[in-house]
Amino acid sequence: MSQRRKLGNVYAIPLPNGEYAYGREYKECLAISKFRSKEIISNPDFSEIDFFVAVYYDVLTCGDWPKVCNYPFKDDEDIWGPPTYIRDPIKPDNYEIYYKGEIRKATKQECIGLERCAVWDSNHVIDRLMGNDIWTDICKE
Repeated sequence: MSQRRKLGNVYAIPLPNGEYAYGREYKECLAISKFRSKEIISNPDFSEIDFFVAVYYDVLTCGDWPKVCNYPFKDDEDIWGPPTYIRDPIKPDNYEIYYKGEIRKATKQECIGLERCAVWDSNHVIDRLMGNDIWTDICKE
């Protein structure tokens, strides 16, 4: 069953342990809530965000993560997730920050604590939710 994407949509993410995690659609990423439940609920708590992650288009449209509700955004500023960093694999000392659709030069110091700019598949998100951080790449000192 396919489903349409819309900013503010909340998706239930089935986990291998029988629980559900929840992701809210932002522009270009999902906010993953720290809240978990044993059954799918229609109003999950997003007061604490675990992490933000960009996912492939089909992850949200294929129906494997069912839409449970929509929490509209207050204004256009709220629709963006946090900045991410880009590190040039050929020139590893070159750093950039991606934010709100724009890329700018940055120092490593500015990137510390930011997640790498990447698009994840559903199994990678589930790995991370289950505690396997092999896919996680946060800029460190």
